[in-house]
Amino acid sequence: MIKKIALFFLKFFIGVGLFIGVQQLIELKTRGFCLQRIQTDDLPYQQQWATPSLSSEEEQKIRTLLSQPYHLIGAGSECFAFMSEDGQTVIKFFKLDHARSVYFKKSFFAEDRSACAGSVSNPLLTRVILPAPFHHWLQRFLGVREFRIQRTFNSIKLAYDGLKQETGLLYIHLNPTNTFHQSLALYDGNGIRHEIDLDSTRFFLQRRAVPL
Repeated sequence: MIKKIALFFLKFFIGVGLFIGVQQLIELKTRGFCLQRIQTDDLPYQQQWATPSLSSEEEQKIRTLLSQPYHLIGAGSECFAFMSEDGQTVIKFFKLDHARSVYFKKSFFAEDRSACAGSVSNPLLTRVILPAPFHHWLQRFLGVREFRIQRTFNSIKLAYDGLKQETGLLYIHLNPTNTFHQSLALYDGNGIRHEIDLDSTRFFLQRRAVPL
């Protein structure tokens, strides 16, 4: 009986270990990328992130750049980066999902950004009424997310307006639009193809730079 129990637990822990190992391997190859992490419907149009309309020549150039597939090359604290098929351009997508560990760490242990909750997102979640302690922590959590989104988007907008050449920025798309009417093919680290709607996704295009 004891041997059967020991064998059961041995198989159980081996199974759990294999599951965690495979999950970590997939996470390592994909850098945590999935479509749900770069798409959101709770960020409406913001005038502060608007950009001048492109000329017909500029628009055609951007459409040409976005007509080829892009392949995952890395991930940073705020974005996933993909390189174009021709190796000349990089497109970066913002991490916009709510379930980021940094939001929990910052909101519960470091920063009180509750004043930012509802500042750039649809206020549905911010209007949820919970018992006082839980409501306060919800506001802190949402506030950290929106503070970081504003900080990142404002930085990109500032660079696009004044440092386009220095940063290699070609185009930024921080607001939902109704102009592209096309999808973009992305390949993750496992070679799996994904398609995104360009009008509803936030991203920016840069010339590819080779590190010294």
